Amino acid sequence: MSTPTGRREALEVLTRRGLSQRKACCYLGLSRRVATYTLKQPEKDRSLGERLMAAAQEVPRFGYRRMSAWLALGESRVRRMWRALRLNIPRRRPRRRRCGNDIRLPGATQPNSVWSYDFVH
Repeated sequence: MSTPTGRREALEVLTRRGLSQRKACCYLGLSRRVATYTLKQPEKDRSLGERLMAAAQEVPRFGYRRMSAWLALGESRVRRMWRALRLNIPRRRPRRRRCGNDIRLPGATQPNSVWSYDFVH
């Protein structure tokens, strides 16, 4: 309930249960303007969300910083939408490691220069 949307939801719950808007705002410690204010952001963000989803599918390795530069939008706005859409960068596959130690043994350059490295008996 510490976020503005959480407070609005709590206000809606109290008014649905029959409490007047004035008393509900008083109990929650909110001004009555909060109850009547409508957000204007979702209409603007709807088109941005669609653009962001399409771009994220087109170039999946881009994060929100690169995406904001690519779409020529503000970084904070793209980051907010990125988190709201729950987009993630796919994890890179780890590089294949070589087996054993990486010490290269010198090979034979001429006959009888290298006989054996390990004797069994």
